[in-house]
Amino acid sequence: LVGSEMCIRDRIYPNPFNSSTTIDISITSSSINTSLYIVDIRGRIVETLFNGELSAGHHLFYWDSNQTPSGVYFTVLNYGNSTETKKVMLVK
Repeated sequence: LVGSEMCIRDRIYPNPFNSSTTIDISITSSSINTSLYIVDIRGRIVETLFNGELSAGHHLFYWDSNQTPSGVYFTVLNYGNSTETKKVMLVK
């Protein structure tokens, strides 16, 4: 909990995945600046899935990785003053 902002990343599924995965996020606050990125093992941004304000509630984001090679990637979720990072594995 950061002030009145809280974000709970429920899950990423499937993980490992073959071509696409779902990032399931719940937010409990009125509205917060949020960004969601996919980064590679070297920290380079592979794709920006969202960058803007999210209202309180349940949000689903999809990563279609058809143009991305197999490997270990990370979802980076920035919200308010907090950051959450989670590992995902792309196996083709």
